[in-house]
Amino acid sequence: MLNLENTVFVKAEKFINAEPLNDEDTIVYEMPTEQKESIHQLIEEYDKREPFDVEACKIQFEEVQNSLLAGLVNRVPAEIYSQIADHRVFVLGYCTKEMLGQLKRHSKKNEKWIQQVDSEYYNVQLYEGIPEKLLSDFGFHDCKVLNVIKGNDIIITFDNSGGFTNYNKLIFHDAKISCEENIEGSYWIYEELYKKPNGYEAHMLFSDAHTNHDLIVSCSDITFDIDKGGKVYAENTR
Repeated sequence: MLNLENTVFVKAEKFINAEPLNDEDTIVYEMPTEQKESIHQLIEEYDKREPFDVEACKIQFEEVQNSLLAGLVNRVPAEIYSQIADHRVFVLGYCTKEMLGQLKRHSKKNEKWIQQVDSEYYNVQLYEGIPEKLLSDFGFHDCKVLNVIKGNDIIITFDNSGGFTNYNKLIFHDAKISCEENIEGSYWIYEELYKKPNGYEAHMLFSDAHTNHDLIVSCSDITFDIDKGGKVYAENTR
């Protein structure tokens, strides 16, 4: 990533069509200072890492192996599970071609069913009158909750570096919590959004190293904030 510094990027259509380039058709990439510092810090931490510990690795491998074995019975259909000759080998990622074929067919069936349910759910949300932009933006998967401010509005601030959104704040206006657990330090996993007569009802699932947490909020409106160069821009989704 550091090697991209000062790289000149050209607009794709100009490059593909071999058109003459003007100054506005090129962009010189400059990495933000904060990002550079973060990368150098990661490099420094990596270089200072402890020597490889064989015994600790053996213990960790056994813990992971036991965890995978314990969860296998819930992740694989009973008819396939009963055919596995050695579950220890299976959780390492090895199986016969026949077994692999069964797993692929089962996976395709599950994928088709999930896509159907997801499509039905999305259509119901549109039918309820939820703005399409709100549906697309209301998702902070893999974002870490930094803090939660509770008042007439509920404001959740995220570390979105590991997520899939540019937003770092979520604001529920005129909010009431009907199901609440401590979510600070946990990660956003899943969400559901429903239209109500006076606004919305949001169901969110968070997870940390120990357990899952639920948060259900009723509100009059939902907005998002973006921090750009120290300036915060609120975006109304209605």
